[in-house]
Amino acid sequence: MKKIIYTLLLSLPASVFAQLGVGTTTPDASAQLDVTSTTKGVLFPRLTTTQRDAISNPATGLMIYNTTVNCLQLYSGGAWNCLSQAGSAFFNFNCTSTSPSINVTTGTASTGTVSIPITSVTAPGFVNVSANATSGFSSAGSNSAITTSSTQIPGFPWSYDGSGTYSQTENAVNVPLNSASAGGTCNLLAKVYNPAASNGTSAATYAVSCNRIKTQFPSSADGIYWVDPDSVLTSFSPMQVYCDMTTDGGGWTLLSVNGNTSYSATSTATLTNPTQGGWLPRSTVMGLANNATTVQLRSGNSAGSYANKAVSANSLAIAALQNADNTVGGAGTWHNGAVFNTVTGSWCWTVVCGIGAATTGWPVMYHSCGSIPCVHWWVNSFPNRISGGDNWASTWIR
Repeated sequence: MKKIIYTLLLSLPASVFAQLGVGTTTPDASAQLDVTSTTKGVLFPRLTTTQRDAISNPATGLMIYNTTVNCLQLYSGGAWNCLSQAGSAFFNFNCTSTSPSINVTTGTASTGTVSIPITSVTAPGFVNVSANATSGFSSAGSNSAITTSSTQIPGFPWSYDGSGTYSQTENAVNVPLNSASAGGTCNLLAKVYNPAASNGTSAATYAVSCNRIKTQFPSSADGIYWVDPDSVLTSFSPMQVYCDMTTDGGGWTLLSVNGNTSYSATSTATLTNPTQGGWLPRSTVMGLANNATTVQLRSGNSAGSYANKAVSANSLAIAALQNADNTVGGAGTWHNGAVFNTVTGSWCWTVVCGIGAATTGWPVMYHSCGSIPCVHWWVNSFPNRISGGDNWASTWIR
């Protein structure tokens, strides 16, 4: 009789009761349903991933137990998310040759994700990997489902609070990773860039640009400095450049020198003398330009005479130097809509005839075809401010 009454009670509409207690006559005030037991648990519907995905329009908050990945799952934010690690996978870290790495700047808090390579997964399931709190780095851990064919744990979250004492420009920090399911060892390699140590006076204290050196060390003089455009020793290694630290506020990096008396058709890996002709390769210019916002063009009768100066007035000028496009008059040239304002002297930007097949980007940036007194900025030849070229001309960025 008790079983019949209990069944009838459970079959009544929900609106009959404000609350329902199973195993208790005093359900918690915050619960619509309070199941109380000291010997048993609650068993949710058990579905495979295929069966789960067949549920039409699952409601937010819907819960099931996924027997494919062995975890309790909640539908939220348009996706099924595991809430448990009931089925812990067994695997080995695979960081013997290459450690996963991240790049940060000291003093600047940042977060991100990175993939952790793994191997020898002997059982599918859920893994939790966490990073030891080291030199400002930490992680809340990564709950990820993996299978026997998985080669990595994707989306491992890391955070850096900006702290730590770093005496070099580039600092390598090994952050140990932990997992109860993992064998082997693996470190998260954190490359910490320290602007405060980056005075550019040596390869070990490189900066990302002349302007960064000028900002961090205002008393820096004109001369040769070490920079690494990407600041993380990947695409570039520290290189020497010439920095003008005085003209118009300083912080200018030299990209080219040419003219009808200083003409040099030579592309050079380094350009450290503003009185000697040459031009940096396009790949180097692109890297340097990625840390700049402004272009300045100079020309005159001597290497130190800047009787004529023009400075970019919009972002398209520096964008062209950052661009690898080889289209005639395209995004890699100053025919892309770049605007220059005259600072001193006279500058004419007029195209009468076609742009010219050579104008495909650095080192040929602009061709005032049909206008002899106007800009022909060909740093691999002698034309510059005018078709015939001034004695000396140079390209600078900041």
